[in-house]
Amino acid sequence: MLIEQGWGSNGNGTKEGPPLNGVGISRGPLVFALHPAEKKIVTQNYSNMLPARPLAVDYEISTEDPWNYALLLSSKDGVLTGAEFDATSSEGWSLDFPFDDSGEYPFSINVVGQQLPGWGYWDGSKDTDVPPASPVNCTKAGTCVPEKAFLQLVPFGSTNIRIGVFPWIDASQEAR
Repeated sequence: MLIEQGWGSNGNGTKEGPPLNGVGISRGPLVFALHPAEKKIVTQNYSNMLPARPLAVDYEISTEDPWNYALLLSSKDGVLTGAEFDATSSEGWSLDFPFDDSGEYPFSINVVGQQLPGWGYWDGSKDTDVPPASPVNCTKAGTCVPEKAFLQLVPFGSTNIRIGVFPWIDASQEAR
């Protein structure tokens, strides 16, 4: 498993300013992501048009689950650790269609995170804003929710809505 640093730009489209140093987690060729519960609304149905296509629908997909987490990772000699592979598949997963966007997954990665209330949406939209620069300093009041959350990351292709790049908190610094 690889926890790769250096993801994210400064958000202004230039190379000026510090990189965000977000992390992405992969195992072999697979990238893993947080998959909050999806709220799907059909916005267009094509069953009344010729030719009839009852399964062809357009969705608006959103979530009401928290998604704005920083991962709690330990840093030693520039290497980040703190994620665990879990070979247990979800209850509805099937080898017949191993990677689909139904939310079912063959395995996952477990991490600990803390919610960042200041990381929200971009310019009043429902698109996530640029993640805060890492490592996040949780000693500043209001930066991090104190409670830790156990997060399950699933293969990127098993999701419709996802967070795949995260800010991170240096757990080795937080413990001091």
